[in-house]
Amino acid sequence: YEEVAKFADDRSFNIVRPSTREYVAALFNLKSTGAVSDLKVRQALELATDRHTLVNAAQDGHATPVTNPLVFGVPGYDSLAPIPGSDPAAAASLLDTAGWTVAEGGSVRTKSGKTLNVPITVLDTPELRAVAEELRRQWELLGVAVNVIPVSGASLQNDVLKGRSFDVLVSGELYGIFPDPYPFWHSSQVPYPGLNVSQLVSKNVDDAIGIIRTTADQTARVNAFTQFSAAVINSTPAIFLYQPTYPYALPNAIQGVDLPTIVSPSDRFADVHEWYIKTKAVFTSP
Repeated sequence: YEEVAKFADDRSFNIVRPSTREYVAALFNLKSTGAVSDLKVRQALELATDRHTLVNAAQDGHATPVTNPLVFGVPGYDSLAPIPGSDPAAAASLLDTAGWTVAEGGSVRTKSGKTLNVPITVLDTPELRAVAEELRRQWELLGVAVNVIPVSGASLQNDVLKGRSFDVLVSGELYGIFPDPYPFWHSSQVPYPGLNVSQLVSKNVDDAIGIIRTTADQTARVNAFTQFSAAVINSTPAIFLYQPTYPYALPNAIQGVDLPTIVSPSDRFADVHEWYIKTKAVFTSP
C-alpha cells in the first residue's frame, strides 16, 4: 500500500482495488492465562475499537469495516449491516464491573495487584503493523497496557502458531474459491497444524459448518453461514476489523475491467476476455 501513491497521481494509470475474500482480525487466544481469557475484557476491547480509524491507518480508507467473519463474496454477507463506532464509556464501565480499575492518579488498570496487560503479536508487515499500532493506541486510552510484538514469518509459523504462544494475534484469514470456515473455526482444527488459533470450541459453530459443507440448498447454506457467524461472535474469540482490498495499477487505456472481488492475485485476469482498448462507431440501416 505504501507503493500505491507512486501511481495514484499518474494520469496514465488507473488504480483498481478489488476486495480480497478475507478478513483482518485481532484474534484472541481463549486458552491464554492472561486477561483476554475473560469474556468481559474481550468485549471491552471490542467496544473500544474504532474500525473506521483502523481502515484509514492500514489501507488509506480503501477497505470495508466488518464486525463478523462474513465478508463480501461469502454467503450471508450483509452490506447494509451497521458498523458501530467505538464506545469508550461502555468499554470502561465493562472493565470496572470486571474488577479492572484505575487507581487515583494512575493510568493503567489493575486487578488484585495485576496490571491489565494485553500484548499484540503481529506479522512484521507494514499493513499489519499499522493495524497493531492503531489498536495499541486505542486500547491504551482505555487504561490497557499494550506491547506490540512484531515477528517474522518463520517465527509466526514455528513459534506463535505451533505453540499458540500469543494473547492477541493480528492476522488475516483468507477464504478459498469455495468459502469454507472449517479450517479457521471448527473445533477439530484447534490442535496444531489446525488454524483455529483462537481455540474456540463450540457445538453451534461446528453444526453450522457441517451444514455449510454438505448442503446443496443455497438458502439453507446462507442460513447456515448466518448461524455460524452468530455463534462465533457470541463468544468474542476475535475482533473482526475489515475486509482488505488488493490494489494494482492498470494503464488507463484498458477498459472493461469489472472485478469486485478476488481470491488470489492471479484472479485479476479473470475477466480479461472483457477488456478492450479501442471502440468504433457502427452504423446500421434503419
